[in-house]
Amino acid sequence: PGDLDEGKMSLMAATASAQEMQYMQQFQFYQQLQVQEAQRRQKNQTQMPSRFKDNFRPMRLCKHLLTMGFCRPGQDCTFGHVYEELHPASPDLPRDYVSPRTGGSTSMLAEQGEIPESQVPDMRLKKKKEMCGRFSRGECSLGKICPFAHSEAELGTIGLSVCGKVKTRLCVFWDANSQTAKGCIYGRNCNNAHGEREIGTKRPPPEMA
Repeated sequence: PGDLDEGKMSLMAATASAQEMQYMQQFQFYQQLQVQEAQRRQKNQTQMPSRFKDNFRPMRLCKHLLTMGFCRPGQDCTFGHVYEELHPASPDLPRDYVSPRTGGSTSMLAEQGEIPESQVPDMRLKKKKEMCGRFSRGECSLGKICPFAHSEAELGTIGLSVCGKVKTRLCVFWDANSQTAKGCIYGRNCNNAHGEREIGTKRPPPEMA
């Protein structure tokens, strides 16, 4: 019995670790969208208004947004929703993060290769009314930002989801080691993701793919 309990605990720990990694990938994707919004505003010479009064800067990121993909209080939340909102001494800031306010590099996420504006999907709060067919076939890697439920427990829940047709899985030709998809004839117009960062981005128009 002791071994069985230990096995269960190990499985639960491994599952929790995998989920945490998935949530972080989703948060990074969400963060990248925010960075690009900040860049657009900078180009248009408009300042992104702060949610906080009297120059208050939170020390921690919002756990609800990080783990569930959405935050009920929204604009009234007292925790950070993007890195730029955090206090410079926050433990949640990546070591190599440089704020867009400083005029330097926007962030390591943006340096990984900016998602073209035409591929950035719309994100809306949606209720998950039915199960995800692609997930049941092992073809959906969207996780919490999928508009469909990935488990019975998710049915009826409301969360931030991508809208429209997006890339839900990696291209079969994608090679993680070389970070290329040499055998793919579609290149940038492939319906599937060339790298983790493209999961959740818009698919190309039908006439292009």
